[in-house]
Amino acid sequence: MNDNKELKEIIREIKFRTGLTQAQIAEKLGNNSTYLSDVINGRVPFSDIFKKKIYKVFSDYIPNKETDKKEVNTLLSESITLSKEIVETLIVRLSETLNAQQETINSQQETINMLIGDVKKGGVRQDDNVSCADAG
Repeated sequence: MNDNKELKEIIREIKFRTGLTQAQIAEKLGNNSTYLSDVINGRVPFSDIFKKKIYKVFSDYIPNKETDKKEVNTLLSESITLSKEIVETLIVRLSETLNAQQETINSQQETINMLIGDVKKGGVRQDDNVSCADAG
């Protein structure tokens, strides 16, 4: 990456992270906005002194690729852990729901089997015997 592209990216990141305009950045560096623009666009050489000045004034806002990579990895790890905990909680809740539903099914099956047994014996109780006329 050439110095001008690197400087453009650094200035863009400083603008994003600070909310400052290019003119305000130039002012904080002790330069005017035309000079900064000329440096960014390659019309004026990009000196090491100017680069050091940028890093000194805006060190908190310039991305450090190694630090950023570690932060991203930490965030990803925390996200994965959180996602795993959420999934485990959902699995427990689903299991509880399925168990409750299975208990309901088993209870209903017992009732059905009992009624079938009564019908086979011909012993349907009078209070269970509802005619179509009564139901309508």
